[in-house]
Amino acid sequence: MHSQVLALYGQGRLAEALPAAWHTVTAYPNSARAQYTYASLLRDAGRFREALAVIDQTVAAGPSADALVLRGDLQRTLTGAHAAEADYRQALRLHPGHAMAVHNLAVSRMRMGTVTAAVRGLLEAARLDPGLRALAEGNIALAVTRVLRWATAAVVLLATALIVVGAMHADAAPTVLPRIAAAVFTGVPIVAIGWTLRTVPGPTLRVVLRRHPVLGVRLLFLVLAVFAGLAAVAGATAGAGVTGPLLVLGVIVLTLLGWMAGA
Repeated sequence: MHSQVLALYGQGRLAEALPAAWHTVTAYPNSARAQYTYASLLRDAGRFREALAVIDQTVAAGPSADALVLRGDLQRTLTGAHAAEADYRQALRLHPGHAMAVHNLAVSRMRMGTVTAAVRGLLEAARLDPGLRALAEGNIALAVTRVLRWATAAVVLLATALIVVGAMHADAAPTVLPRIAAAVFTGVPIVAIGWTLRTVPGPTLRVVLRRHPVLGVRLLFLVLAVFAGLAAVAGATAGAGVTGPLLVLGVIVLTLLGWMAGA
């Protein structure tokens, strides 16, 4: 019966696989494999609370790494990343090399804002199971996007400082204070660029940028913003009144590109 359920699911016949899985669980109530399969199908059908109730029984009878990962996924969907972390950690205590547990724990960490730990976990998951590489690289792209978006938003502040520098230069007024502000705001994209190059290995970063070209454009824009900021800080104040508005325009264009690309 279990093989029939898997066959139906493999053919994309979820509506037929679900009742077959339920009959299997009814016939073999102590079968952890049958319960796991039924819970997985319920999750795929969007019946998350029912799936959680089934997998809770499986874990209570005798936890396995796969069952704990599934329960963690359901907890993350229903409650949030914090609730899921305990299940993923317990799965890794049972099976330290469980690639999906490593991957999903990393995704939860990314949702909680710890992007550096998330990227490291995603890289480790891809190393443990090359079949997860594409999925892990997609989530690495999300992590890099989060960091670069933060830095791109900070460029607005840098652009404002440059506009003030340009205006004060035109009035022959001292530009020390706005140049100090420009130096501070230039540090944000420098940190973001450094984090990206330090955290994501070169080969992985090249794959991510090739698949997500908007990320490459965003990274290049941040590099140009850094040069513009450093030039003003170093004393090249005459052009600051031009580069400031151009940076604002660049932020707007990047926002539109990201919106159109879904990135």
